[in-house]
Amino acid sequence: MAGQDERPQSGQQQRTGQLRRIAAWSVGVVVAPAQTLRIIATEKPVGVAVLVIIASAAITSGASGLFGNLSGIILRAVLGVFFVVPAIALTALFFHLTARAFGGRGAYAGLFTAFGFMSVVSVFTVPLAAVTALGGFTGAAVGTLVPMVALVWASVLAVIAVRENYGVTIRVAMGVFVVAIVSVLFSAVALALLLILGLIGGVMFFVN
Repeated sequence: MAGQDERPQSGQQQRTGQLRRIAAWSVGVVVAPAQTLRIIATEKPVGVAVLVIIASAAITSGASGLFGNLSGIILRAVLGVFFVVPAIALTALFFHLTARAFGGRGAYAGLFTAFGFMSVVSVFTVPLAAVTALGGFTGAAVGTLVPMVALVWASVLAVIAVRENYGVTIRVAMGVFVVAIVSVLFSAVALALLLILGLIGGVMFFVN
């Protein structure tokens, strides 16, 4: 009987420990990024990273429509989740291929996991959504400044993640970041042009 009583408690303790570790990692990405991203990249909890991405995207996207109706909030959250997960996966792939070309030896799973936990940064901008929604000079200033700070913050974390996952120097990691970002932007523009040309071609086909 004693053994039967201990097993559920042990399982509960394991779940509690896992939740505490996820929370610690989420906070650690902000307060101690190098050490935290090194641990995350080493352990590679891909499934947990996907859940973190989904939660962060849902919170951030939902909060952007916080002052709208409930259906609008839900729609934003759902669209955010379906867009952000593949976007992070593809971005991580570009970074991985670039890092390997620069001589890095890390795994894609490690970088994707690190990028997944980096999405927590977006959640910290949520409390400022209320200020932005107020409008006026303060709202406009906050609405302009916060995305810029978040972008710089995420860029620094990305460089650190590349360094920790691939074991390269900070200079190499910065080079990987620049080349990967240019590749992502170029690919996005090329894809957009192809879609536009395809749409124009389809319209011309049906018109003629």
